[in-house]
Amino acid sequence: MIDLKIIVMEKPYNLIQNSLQVREILPKVFKLKLDGYRPHYQYGVMPIDDTDFWGNHILVCKDTAEGLIPIMGFKSLTLRDSKKFKREFPLFTHSLNTPGCEDHKKQTQDWINKFQNSGDIGYNHSWTMCPTVHQDKELKKLCYDLSRVLMYCYYRDYNIPHMVLACSKRFKVDQQMLNIGFDYLRDTAGEIMPAFKAAGFAKEEFYIMHINDLSHADSVKFLYNKYRELWESRLTLRHEEEELVKVA
Repeated sequence: MIDLKIIVMEKPYNLIQNSLQVREILPKVFKLKLDGYRPHYQYGVMPIDDTDFWGNHILVCKDTAEGLIPIMGFKSLTLRDSKKFKREFPLFTHSLNTPGCEDHKKQTQDWINKFQNSGDIGYNHSWTMCPTVHQDKELKKLCYDLSRVLMYCYYRDYNIPHMVLACSKRFKVDQQMLNIGFDYLRDTAGEIMPAFKAAGFAKEEFYIMHINDLSHADSVKFLYNKYRELWESRLTLRHEEEELVKVA
């Protein structure tokens, strides 16, 4: 049985100067992203950027004699933090920055405007799984289950009631998200917005999907009970921002 450990690494920007653990783990996260993306996207598609420093990383790691090795993970970025770090909400810079998707951007902004006063809005991004996991059917299923569980647990415990993401049409991620409880972005007439081509991903087609008030499917909540102990024993790496702000 493989020993697994969940890590939540909050804003490496706040941690990297003083945390040896973060200096060890963050390069492993970068390797995981490159290992996960390179087989599926052409050269030049970049799964690493400045958001890796001001976002939160939610990771599933193997606990080995060589230390904790990330094998699956995703990143969460919020509207509140994008303002704090003086950045545009990253969904607009990662995906909705392509000529021809202006309607998607407008509808997304309308959705944000509708919900931003009822709690923070999270953007879930750069889900990645180590290619070697695909060779182990049991571990692969476990990682897919944990993907759903961790989205639920993280956004619940971090009090982020609204979430939006771009879902790859090629990998049918939208179908997986429907099963969790997400809905497609819709136009003013209530019709599903079509997939759009994202320039930053070599014109890969994506759907915009969202979920409100953690209205996840019952199947996800059932899985949470199965993996509850793993989540509750997670390692959280954080630094209180108030101390850093005072120093500045």
